[in-house]
Amino acid sequence: MAARLALAVAVITGALRLALPFSPAEAIPREAPLSFVSARLLGGFRVALADVLWTQAQADLDRKAFLGLPARYRLIATLQPESARVWIYNAWNLAYNIPALYAESPEAQWEWIRRGHDFLREGLRANPGDVWILAELGLLFERRIRQHPVLEARARVFLRGRDPLLEARDWFERASAAAKGLPDPADRYHQGSLWLEVAAACEMERAERAMRLGDRAAALSSNRGALSRLRRRLVEFPLDGPGIPEPERVRGTDVVRNRIPELKRRIAALEAAPGKGTR
Repeated sequence: MAARLALAVAVITGALRLALPFSPAEAIPREAPLSFVSARLLGGFRVALADVLWTQAQADLDRKAFLGLPARYRLIATLQPESARVWIYNAWNLAYNIPALYAESPEAQWEWIRRGHDFLREGLRANPGDVWILAELGLLFERRIRQHPVLEARARVFLRGRDPLLEARDWFERASAAAKGLPDPADRYHQGSLWLEVAAACEMERAERAMRLGDRAAALSSNRGALSRLRRRLVEFPLDGPGIPEPERVRGTDVVRNRIPELKRRIAALEAAPGKGTR
């Protein structure tokens, strides 16, 4: 049994290495398609092989042997494609933990962050409409890449000039919509309302940035976008629904009492300001 398992690991890993050419500039394996290895062919070896690969991947991470990690993570995901946790955990290593070791090189950080992003997108193709993968993609653009100006600039190029906050907002809105299909009512309410609020927060942050730049028209548009999303939150996830946990009710009350009134005041001030359409 052990010999057959070792042979399976060696054959599949060796084939994967042959299929993944190395980038001359970076010496990092390129991405392989998820269908490279069919888990069905492994039969009863599937779980055992996944355990071996997890152990090897963690050992590589601990000793900072990052070269083959993307390929190993992809092979693990091939064996466990239906698990969102597999995709998210390994994407976190690619986009957060490994780049943290390259603090002096934002360019090197970006290359790993991009791999984490691509890995999540593969996970989404394997699990269409997964709330947690959708939200993780939003967090990647809302938090991770905005830790350094170079990362944000590279992300804008990657997005063909689009503001990363808009990209994040759209992922959060998709997560909120997907949450409506969750079987547990508490999860449905929590995930749905939370990510719609975070989408609104992206617009609020864009408005604040526009004000710092003196662009009142952009600030007005973003504040209106935030207000629209918070109003949708109250319609789609009302505070008076049955069985709403108290923490959710408290957060929703804050939306009604504080955030919506504040947005209305900001919008009114911008609408009343002379020359609001100019920078």
